[in-house]
Amino acid sequence: MHAAHLHDVSEHEVVDAVLDRDDEDDYELANDHHERRGHAGVWITLVVVCAIFGLGIAGFMHLVYGADESGPAAGSGEEAIKQSIAPTPSTLPSLSGQYISFSYPQVFDSVKTLNNWPTTLERYAIGSTADYRRSIEVYVEKNTPTLNDDSGYQYRNESGSGYHAEAIKVAQEPAMVMVKNDNTEQTLYWEHSGILVVISVTSTTGTDDVSAFLGVIEGSLRWVAA
Repeated sequence: MHAAHLHDVSEHEVVDAVLDRDDEDDYELANDHHERRGHAGVWITLVVVCAIFGLGIAGFMHLVYGADESGPAAGSGEEAIKQSIAPTPSTLPSLSGQYISFSYPQVFDSVKTLNNWPTTLERYAIGSTADYRRSIEVYVEKNTPTLNDDSGYQYRNESGSGYHAEAIKVAQEPAMVMVKNDNTEQTLYWEHSGILVVISVTSTTGTDDVSAFLGVIEGSLRWVAA
């Protein structure tokens, strides 16, 4: 106070002069404090960003490895797409009579139940509305307990130059197919409990596979009578 009164200055100026402190020092101290706070904020921000980024990578890798271990789940993702575009299996048409039943190719779509002859228990004619040159004739004969008793079989068997015989099985039982050499006709003969089943498949279109047609029938043919 004495120095301030002596020199006619404020006490604050005397203290600054004694301590060699001025306004510039105050500014530097304040600025240094501000810079330190700024650097600390940057480091904190970097730490937070790195932590978030690391957690994101860890989560992504968990999903990837989880998918690799479990594979695609049915009903989701690629598996669901495959199932949605897969074609629905079609059901073959079938004939179920009093004595026999069987399936047949879809190109045949017209079925007629025919009146019986004195020699038959069942008769059917199966045709194709798309092409009249295809046909399936079905007979369940009651007076031909053996194959040799059937006039149709005898005719085909004696026409050695036109037909040849192929042994097959129907429902685990022996049967016979007479194949016309030009493959326009195949006739199946199946003896069962003293009754003869005769199914003749014919096509003169020049493009049909008669063997495949008959294969569908012989693979599904069953005896249903009690």
